[in-house]
Amino acid sequence: MQDREKYYIYEPAINLRYQILEKRCTAIIPDLLIYEIANTLRYNPNFTEMGFEIMENLSERCL
Repeated sequence: MQDREKYYIYEPAINLRYQILEKRCTAIIPDLLIYEIANTLRYNPNFTEMGFEIMENLSERCL
């Protein structure tokens, strides 16, 4: 697969991400998603202090 084809596949996801971040649309997520993300990051050896700050911010917004 060429780089251009890869970008084309991900373009809708990238556009949706920007719409959510710019508050032009709302994402409804299951309650357990935050716990699943936290559990995944807990066992990630590359998870840094910045990652903890991101999770804290996410939990404040979603809980």
